[in-house]
Amino acid sequence: MAKQEEPHKIKNWGLQEYKIKPGSIRYTAPELFDRYKLLGQVISHPNFENNEQILTSIIETIDDRIITTISGSKYELIGEPLEEFKQCYIRTYGSYDNEKPLFPSYNLQRR
Repeated sequence: MAKQEEPHKIKNWGLQEYKIKPGSIRYTAPELFDRYKLLGQVISHPNFENNEQILTSIIETIDDRIITTISGSKYELIGEPLEEFKQCYIRTYGSYDNEKPLFPSYNLQRR
């Protein structure tokens, strides 16, 4: 499989919590419990139509507007997030910055 050179673009985005209850799936690594996936409309992705709604694999890192998933795929956040996500984020963190839409503390490695 060729290495992805440029991040895929995703708009109308948000995060979806991915929960696995300990013991519900045998042999699940603990770092996969209570993680997040990126959802939104993807643009210029070779496997999807433009504006197709997708749900990515689990997020591994967040670097400003670039999201990397555990599968190694990279996504660039375009524009504003879904309003519902944005309001929830503001309630939780107190503010929202469009330049850095997800705080670095939102990296959910072994929280």
